[in-house]
Amino acid sequence: MGDLVLSRLQQRGWVRAGGEKYEIKLRLDLVENWSLRQTFTIGENNRALISSQYALLPPHDGQAICCSGWEWADRFGDLLQWAESGKLWQTQLAREGGIENRQLVHDFSSMKFEAIQAPYSGVSVGGYR
Repeated sequence: MGDLVLSRLQQRGWVRAGGEKYEIKLRLDLVENWSLRQTFTIGENNRALISSQYALLPPHDGQAICCSGWEWADRFGDLLQWAESGKLWQTQLAREGGIENRQLVHDFSSMKFEAIQAPYSGVSVGGYR
């Protein structure tokens, strides 16, 4: 993993939990002694070339909860937020339980790419100069 990406994640509270280069594991401490683990995979089918995979780690060394459908996750104040299937979700983690009380923040799944003109001049569109 590039140093810039790693340093940006560390600024947000992620800590290295093992591995090196693109096989790195990161951990983010959450409320009520929960933590979030992020690992990176290269060349996984139907994913980006380098993609993240997440798991929730419950308090007291409980069984990890695999969050294979998550494309992004992070702490937002005392909440955990994540993106899954075009939707942004959040939950308040409690000592007992997990993400059962999740709330939909916004459904982005109906959004489609739309090419628009940049709102400034001086950039040519098309061919190389």
